[in-house]
Amino acid sequence: MLRNNLVRRTPTATAFDRFFGHDPFFATAWASWPETRNASLDTWAPSVDVHEEEGAFVFTADLPGVKKSAVDVTVEDNVLTVSGERHLETEVEENSFRRMERSFGKFSRRFSLPSDVDAANVAATFKDGVLTIQVPKSESAKPQKIKIQ
Repeated sequence: MLRNNLVRRTPTATAFDRFFGHDPFFATAWASWPETRNASLDTWAPSVDVHEEEGAFVFTADLPGVKKSAVDVTVEDNVLTVSGERHLETEVEENSFRRMERSFGKFSRRFSLPSDVDAANVAATFKDGVLTIQVPKSESAKPQKIKIQ
């Protein structure tokens, strides 16, 4: 009886065939996906780029599928926190998925800021699923041109 559950992998199947489920090994794995769902997909954290400009630090976060109203940006004790939640689409029932790779749920990212930032003037914009946060440097941190006498 156990022999009927085993599937031999054909060495002639190409990577393309295996990707699209034409290889019996991968077709079996695909069919059993709901039972073997990876628990790590239940949490996620958005990717964030950070770069420094002359007068500010700029944080850019990819938040596809997240509404602007579901995102919070705070600065407290020189820590920038970006948090929010991405919801599972309500039009599709969770148990009808064959494969679910996009993560959803609450997220929070925290970044330590240098002591010489102007936390009172942090600005955030949200466009096309991309959050951009400008953290200006304080006047004392900006380069000062010194006039030579």
